Amino acid sequence: MSRCSAVLGIALFYVAAPVLGAELLAKMPMQFQGRWNADVQLCRLGGDSQLEIRANDISFFESAGPIVTIVAQGTNDLALIAELSGEGQTYLSARHFQLSEDGQELVDISTPTHFLRHRCP
Repeated sequence: MSRCSAVLGIALFYVAAPVLGAELLAKMPMQFQGRWNADVQLCRLGGDSQLEIRANDISFFESAGPIVTIVAQGTNDLALIAELSGEGQTYLSARHFQLSEDGQELVDISTPTHFLRHRCP
């Protein structure tokens, strides 16, 4: 995603936020923090679907960086922009995550396939 597209996407989210009841957050809510993987059996090994979310940063398989902005709607739905670095590039990445009611599944709905990950033990 280009920097311009990411900024435009978040700008539109901010404009809609008062209508939608969204809230700007200073750090990642605890229920979203942790290690996630598409296959729980691969949690210890990593793999290309690994994701680690911390209070102020996020790491994917080949990229990581600080979270610049977090906007939440309720307790299980949030969007973020992170400044990721990996494979010799630095770029903005916008993501929209939804957490299951039991907190054990995280869906990245910013991808066309709505990518599902499970909380690692």
